[in-house]
Amino acid sequence: PACNRRDEKRSHRPDRSMPGQQLLSERVVRLEESADYKNNDKIYYRYSVEATVTNVAGETQSSTEMISAGQRSLILQTELKEKICKDRPFNIVFEAQNLNGQPVEVKGTYSLYPAKDKDYKQLGEKPVATGTFTSNKEMTFNWGKFSSGPYVLKATVKDNQGKEVTAEANTILFSSDDKRPPVQSAVWFYAENTEFDTAHPAVFYFGTSEKDTYIMMNVFCGDKLLESKALNLSDTIVRFQYPYQESYGNGIFVNFCMVRDGQVYQERVQARKRLPDKTLVMKWDVFRDKLRPGQKEEWKLTIKTPFGDKTYTREELKALSA
Repeated sequence: PACNRRDEKRSHRPDRSMPGQQLLSERVVRLEESADYKNNDKIYYRYSVEATVTNVAGETQSSTEMISAGQRSLILQTELKEKICKDRPFNIVFEAQNLNGQPVEVKGTYSLYPAKDKDYKQLGEKPVATGTFTSNKEMTFNWGKFSSGPYVLKATVKDNQGKEVTAEANTILFSSDDKRPPVQSAVWFYAENTEFDTAHPAVFYFGTSEKDTYIMMNVFCGDKLLESKALNLSDTIVRFQYPYQESYGNGIFVNFCMVRDGQVYQERVQARKRLPDKTLVMKWDVFRDKLRPGQKEEWKLTIKTPFGDKTYTREELKALSA
């Protein structure tokens, strides 16, 4: 953010009675606080301060320093997905940094409040979950016992001056067993799995809170239309499952289209063929018999693959590279 500033220049003549004194060109910058800075704890400023020094020989050197200033010395933030399936645990990180962007480890507390509206403006009086956290460390949460719907996560820490710093994040909790959208939604969509093979089918959910709606559903493989049908939905969610078939090639596209009150709603999902994991993890091990002087080192390379481990000696590696 910009702020009002007024510059004043002052020059100092050298005192000849002090040998070796440098002629200093000083620029003094006075910063006037804006109304936003005074009244908003979440706003902070970064100033670039440049100092220039000229010695008696006429040589000039300059240096620039970044200075951050704000009502609080910490920045706290956390992020939640727009929709979270409560059927399985998930991870959250409460990130705390100083005004220079450096991570800071602090202890804090969190509270999860149910929201009474989809805009997250009206919250319940009591939180459904509370706890403590350490900043910048991943934590695992399981909120399966809470009702589906909108929630607000609030986090609080204190900086080194004892001032409170807060952060908020919104999300919608839902279950794959929900029969209707947990919040009023013209279109409700959630993709559970979009990388499929014969053992892992593509799974996604489509629904609406509207009454007596007609949705066109089309399934494509490249430019080829595989399936086309009309769905008649009324405040409900439908689960779709597509096992992989060889005719799908690299995958399929599924497109949903609905018109309601003159407005067009579309949702598209791409299911891609799951590729085998070819990740290789390599580790070197060295051995030397210290009881036998002059013994040569023996190196071994262990390559870990999704199908198991394989160890190669130096001679085997030479044979492979030959």
